[in-house]
Amino acid sequence: MALQGIKEDEEVSLVRDIIYSLPETNRRTILYVVNFIKNEVLLHEDNKMNFYNMSVVLSPCFFRPEVSSLQDLLNSGRFASIVNILFKKLE
Repeated sequence: MALQGIKEDEEVSLVRDIIYSLPETNRRTILYVVNFIKNEVLLHEDNKMNFYNMSVVLSPCFFRPEVSSLQDLLNSGRFASIVNILFKKLE
């Protein structure tokens, strides 16, 4: 699922800009987690966890609101899409 009205290369650029605008500690933490997940996905034949599956499972960890709402559930596909971009395209 693509971000609404945005081409894939623009999505990647947008996510990259957001990540690199974070404070250094946050940015380094996210990049560490992303690299760890990439290494786990290399074992997808054994663990059945490809990029998409990891994105669906971990997107709630990246996008945790202070108070949950129905809108969060409705946006869960978009959140997973953003996390998928992090795992597949971010370096």
